[in-house]
Amino acid sequence: MKTITIEEYGVNTQYDVYTFGSGEPHITFTAGIHGNEVSGIYVAQRLIGHFIKNPPVKGTVKIIPTVNAAAMRCMQRRSPFDAVDLNRVFPGNESGSISHKLAASIYSETADADILVDLHCCGQHGLPYILSVYSESAKVRNLVSRITMPIAVHSEGLGGQLFTESCRKRAQAACIIEILGWPVTRWTDIKQIVGSSVHTVKGFCIYFKAEFMGNSRNVHGCIGRTADSSMYHNSVLKALHGNNILCLDTFFY
Repeated sequence: MKTITIEEYGVNTQYDVYTFGSGEPHITFTAGIHGNEVSGIYVAQRLIGHFIKNPPVKGTVKIIPTVNAAAMRCMQRRSPFDAVDLNRVFPGNESGSISHKLAASIYSETADADILVDLHCCGQHGLPYILSVYSESAKVRNLVSRITMPIAVHSEGLGGQLFTESCRKRAQAACIIEILGWPVTRWTDIKQIVGSSVHTVKGFCIYFKAEFMGNSRNVHGCIGRTADSSMYHNSVLKALHGNNILCLDTFFY
């Protein structure tokens, strides 16, 4: 694990980077770009725990569990230093304010990813889904078609987001995964968040061996979904290849 510090005029913010394995392929998970979306942070921490115990045999996994630590400590979406929404200023600017510097650092740290998955929170009453610009890139379309979440949403492609900038400027297979939960404003809410996220975590790379349920999603429209809603909590990130199950073991084990 390494810690990277971003400083500006006497204030600073830090983020930790965990790397497991070596070589190709490279997959990077980021979370906590919005500080009050703690479901993604929780899932990223669980992923770290998994890979500590089960390092990949091949390939590299990089995890940045809390990108926007200052915002997370304040339980707010935007930076407490400059009120900037971090996911609107990528690829960042090393000469800008602290949020722009942070965005530039994160953008650099994720440059080697073949696959980039940015974890967010879809709300208390939401359903997990993938957000991407799959019509713009064969790599992204291939990635989305292999993730067995039942809902895929085609993004309008707003610039300044980590996943859109990574797709368009670096030709990476990048997407957002929105995880069940809700933004919080106080630490006492986190216990509820953890409880609501635990089923999602079980399907999200922690238990690679879970069986795939139902048929794969049609990604030709803006939104595709399977008929079996039980998939929401049972197959958040398992991968398909044709008619065969291709768990992430295929990448790393």
